[in-house]
Amino acid sequence: MSANFDAIWEDLLGDLKTLPAISFDGFARRIHYRARWNSDFNSLRKYIDTDQPYPPGDESHNQELDGKYTGEDFSRLGNFFLAAELMSIDDDGTWQIVMAAQLSPYCILIFTPEVLRGLTSMCLAEHLNTKFKSNGHPSLMELANTTGFADYFINRIQTKSFIINLALTDPTRSDHLFSISVLLVADYLKYKTAYLDIWKLLSKDRPSFKALHAWSLVAWDEQGRRSERETDNILTNCGIVATMPYCSVLGSVSTFGALNLFYAAVKTAIDTDSFPELRPYLDSIEASLNRLINEQAIINEFVSYSEKLYTTFYHNMSGKWRDAIRTAWRERNTGAITDWVNKG
Repeated sequence: MSANFDAIWEDLLGDLKTLPAISFDGFARRIHYRARWNSDFNSLRKYIDTDQPYPPGDESHNQELDGKYTGEDFSRLGNFFLAAELMSIDDDGTWQIVMAAQLSPYCILIFTPEVLRGLTSMCLAEHLNTKFKSNGHPSLMELANTTGFADYFINRIQTKSFIINLALTDPTRSDHLFSISVLLVADYLKYKTAYLDIWKLLSKDRPSFKALHAWSLVAWDEQGRRSERETDNILTNCGIVATMPYCSVLGSVSTFGALNLFYAAVKTAIDTDSFPELRPYLDSIEASLNRLINEQAIINEFVSYSEKLYTTFYHNMSGKWRDAIRTAWRERNTGAITDWVNKG
């Protein structure tokens, strides 16, 4: 069985090493294209400008990403921009005031563009699957359903040879796509989805946490133990990779914030009474965190994938939703607007 897994591993590793750069505009177009077809927007759809589907030619408008139902997220996203724009219209009409009052609590409690951050990991999973499919290799779900491969993969990415020869060389590519994707695969193999919730994020058994913790510890033992600069580099790079889970789940967290959250979890996970040999590692981490306070502006130059998707959607797509409600209002299509409000 190990020999069979070795072949799968080599194919998977080759795919992850050669992933094309992410198109955040493409991710935003994909979400917009599908959100536009959410049933909440049936009456207003003709007013919502479409865009080229992504990937090109994929005109499916089912309410899913990576095989997971995301219709509620699409609804909350589109409704946020439509409702915010309707409420901002400067009109003294009683009808508009009533509609705005009806929407107001939803804007506070339900409608939100923050769902974009949570959708990022599923978009990335689709990005990986596109690469795998192009090479005739198994999808993430097929790998997750391959009995025993999850444990094999998790063990392989925590070996010293992998960490030194691959995980620690990834920073030469500024987007850190390889390392981030490796950890996404690790979680996917266990949870059978790229989506993380707060409980998975905080779990010390989350595969990506265990792997990144190993990367940090092994790298420190090999390179950082004798060099403050190397230790700072290790923490910085691990913090950058940690942005994927932390920023996707917790929202607008800076890279320096993700770094601190990850190492706070590391310190909590280590029992120095049982493993006193790890005390120098923890002391080194603490000293490095204090030094890096002065470097946080530089560290924050790396923008998390979830933040890039969030800002790209806002810049490129939100106007299509805002213009839709303005156009319907200008045409006095109260029937379409009322139908939408009642569905929301």
